[in-house]
Amino acid sequence: MLSKYTNQKIRRLSVFLKLLAVISGKCIETTDLKKTNKQKKAPEEISKAFIYRIKKRLFAFFSFLFLFFR
Repeated sequence: MLSKYTNQKIRRLSVFLKLLAVISGKCIETTDLKKTNKQKKAPEEISKAFIYRIKKRLFAFFSFLFLFFR
């Protein structure tokens, strides 16, 4: 049976890996942004998508900080 300390470390590591997955998704999302530029979408749609991605990354980052330094 794992100790409470080990369970906390595993939980923090899993959150860190999720954060890395969100950050590494940046590469995929930048290619999506290039496609939207080629399709000449309205600037509001691009800015909404950009704001959504930033909110998602900030939420992941702060949740990681909260769980890691709790």
